[in-house]
Order: sequence, then C-alpha cells, then structure tokens
Amino acid sequence: MRFVLSDTDVSIANALRRVMIGEVPTLAIELVDIEENSTVLHDEFLAHRLGLLPIRVTRGVNSNAVGAESFEYRHLCSCQSGNCPNCSVQFDLDASNDGPEEVKTVYSSDLLSRTEGVEIIGYSSREEMQMGGPDKRGIVVAKLGIGQRLKLTATAYKGIGKIHHKWSPVAVATYTFEPKVTLNMARLEDLTEAQRAELVGSCPTRVFDFDRSSGRVSVANPAACVFCDACVRTGRAFREKADDDNVVSVEPVPGRFLFSVETTGALRPEEVVLSALRRLQEMVKTLRAHCETVQSSGGLAAIQHSAVAPYLPYRDSGGFV
Repeated sequence: MRFVLSDTDVSIANALRRVMIGEVPTLAIELVDIEENSTVLHDEFLAHRLGLLPIRVTRGVNSNAVGAESFEYRHLCSCQSGNCPNCSVQFDLDASNDGPEEVKTVYSSDLLSRTEGVEIIGYSSREEMQMGGPDKRGIVVAKLGIGQRLKLTATAYKGIGKIHHKWSPVAVATYTFEPKVTLNMARLEDLTEAQRAELVGSCPTRVFDFDRSSGRVSVANPAACVFCDACVRTGRAFREKADDDNVVSVEPVPGRFLFSVETTGALRPEEVVLSALRRLQEMVKTLRAHCETVQSSGGLAAIQHSAVAPYLPYRDSGGFV
C-alpha cells in the first residue's frame, strides 16, 4: 500500500511508522509442545520457525474488533492461565512420511487451527502453485525422510512487535519526503542535445523524459526521485560561471510524506494503518492523562513516577517486560 500523509511534520510521520512496526497487535505462536520429532531439525529450531508464521484472524471472539485486537493479552486475561479462547489459539500438526516418496515436505497449511476464523497465511511461488495449487501448500516448515514423524501442538498469543518482531504485522513500513523536481527552462535552452541527454540519463530512477525529436526535457515521474542529487551534480557541471543557476533543483515538499507499507499477511495494509492511528491516539490520551495527574499532584517532585505512569505494555508472570 502506498499513500500520502500531508499537513503534518516529520515527528508525526515517524511516530506513525514506528507504531505500525512495534505497537499494532497480531497473533504469533509462542509455545510449542512437541510430542514427537524425528526430523533432522531440533526442537528449538522448529519452534522458532513456527513462531514466524503469519497468523490471520478473519473472525475473532469480538466481532467489532479487527484482527488480533479481538483477543485479550494473556497477562490481562481473566483466565489467569493464558490458555482460554479469549487469549489463545491452538494449532495441531501431525505429519509423517510412510512412503513411497523419499522426502515429504511439511507446509504451514498442515497446521490445523482449533479456532474458527483463525488461520496461518502461506505464500507460494508460481512454480509451487503449478505443482500443488495455492490451497495445498504454503510456507515450508520441515522435510521428512522415510519413517520420520513430526507431531506437536502450538499455542499462539496476542503480542506486539516491540516485544518480539514475530508479532510485527509489517515487512516494510517506510516513508520519504515528497520530492519537488523543478527544471530551469531558460538554462535548458543553453544546453546542447548531448548535454540534455546526459542530464536525463544521470537519473537512476528515470524521473526525466527526453523527446529527441523536439529536444525537450520534462519531469515525467517526480515521485520516483530518491534525492540522490545525481541530476543536480550533472547540471552543476554544465554551468559556465560559478554563480549561474543550476538547470535542475530538487527539494522536499514541506509537510508531505510518501508512505510504503507491505504486510506479512497477518493484516491487510489498510488495517495496519488504521490500527496504528488508533493506537497513536490512545498513547497521546494516556500521556495527557498522566500529565494532568502529575499537575494535579503538585508537580514531578511531589509524586512517585512509577505509581502514576504504568505505561509498560507487557509484563508476564515471570517479570519479563
């Protein structure tokens, strides 16, 4: 997903990016109970691979919430055990290679969810889809030789990327300033056709277009500019005097940012952006409430900081934050 964020400054743009990466909740496998593993992969390696599988919630326990927001954090759940339908989802996997194929591949689609509306998202290459169909395959978990078996139960919990990156819903969440590329048409008239072609060819992202029949240079794709300044340096070399204007100028547009968001599949891009905006609102409201508490209590010197600002997002029974 690509969109423009406007009428704001870089602090808000960067806050939105960081919240998308580290504050939007998803489900991820946290506990793995392995009953039998005769594969060449040891238990910890398999548990790590399972934890990175993206889990999508199409219908949670709360129909008004989106994705993992419909579940409770296990440390806040009323069950106290972290093992109820409101805070956890369990998956079963039982795969064995009894022949005749020499090697059997175990895919993410082989993990069966015990909760309706919760599934592991898998992606296949074009060759894999031609071999077995997109509904038959997914992400490779392990490979079994003849006589080998893998049987386990995996439990997924709600979490955020700030705790572990396996809970982060995005693979890419970046922004750049919107570029403004301006050509000095008067200076262009003084350039030869070879110099104009050199100016256009200096841009690695093909921002400019050169019509050889008319000799006209135009800005064809300003959004592709990456602020490398290759065209600016090339244009500077064409100046006859040191104080001559450059043939091209590149500058950021104030208050406008170009965002690019790519998800892991646990959430759709628009769900990530809207969830991040809601989370950012909650954080600002919490900060305001704490500031008002501090002010009403007589200032910083008169209060215990830890008592009025319990803003740590996650703490398990063992004290891990």
